[in-house]
Amino acid sequence: AMAESQLQYGPAFQGVAQVWRGAGEALGRLHLPASIVPHAGDYTVHPALLDAAFQVLASALPEGDIGVAQPWVPVGVERFSISGRLSPELWSHALFRPATAPSQPPAAARYPEAAPGMGPRTLLGDVTLLDDAGQVVATVQGLAVQRLGGDVQPATLDDWFFRVQWELQPLPAPLAPP
Repeated sequence: AMAESQLQYGPAFQGVAQVWRGAGEALGRLHLPASIVPHAGDYTVHPALLDAAFQVLASALPEGDIGVAQPWVPVGVERFSISGRLSPELWSHALFRPATAPSQPPAAARYPEAAPGMGPRTLLGDVTLLDDAGQVVATVQGLAVQRLGGDVQPATLDDWFFRVQWELQPLPAPLAPP
């Protein structure tokens, strides 16, 4: 589904082993790929493991929004805390925040609340990382995800490099001798 959204994840960033989805929430089993486990100790939280936790939040989107050409990407975090040791294998519980109108039935609210000051294309969710014993080892509160615009195209290798482009210019007038 991520590839259909034009989000290409290499082998190091394919750390979601399993996902169980519910309405606006998901539970995922995470594991660091074997090729990067030896480097996990170099980080407080390995970036690939944190990205996998964020991917679990993406899987909590409604079915029609996973695998579309305008993907949701993380753009901000209100609070991030670590309260335990993060092993290479964790559980991630991701939950979108509920809609603000309590009288509105959940089925009528297509999306949770928009992040304050960020516009209607931004959603807020919370991610809790747990160890195998069910102990909370980290929390990401107020993870803001934003939908990319339809005019966004995937980057190509040529987009990463500068090019020399010569432009013809008239010669300057000769300087007068001193």
